Amino acid sequence: MFSRVMHIQSKPGRLAEITSLFQDSVLPALRRQEGFVSTLLLTDPATGKGMSITIWQSEEALKASSSSGFLMEQIRKVAPLLETPPVAEQLVAHL
Repeated sequence: MFSRVMHIQSKPGRLAEITSLFQDSVLPALRRQEGFVSTLLLTDPATGKGMSITIWQSEEALKASSSSGFLMEQIRKVAPLLETPPVAEQLVAHL
């Protein structure tokens, strides 16, 4: 399995909005993606830092979520709430 880790820094006081947006919009969209397995959103309310981890069945599914425009669509949803652009990395998932 493969994972994408997205590191974010929210604008001051906007982390709760990001969490709600993730649950209400991003998560349902992820569930519709072929090869999607699971996700986790981690946040630090004291600093506004966050991290999302998505797990994919294959490297192809992970890459397709990016090349299809899906990833950018999700980033556009949260971009107004972020202090800086998100930073992504792809890693092999060992479950």
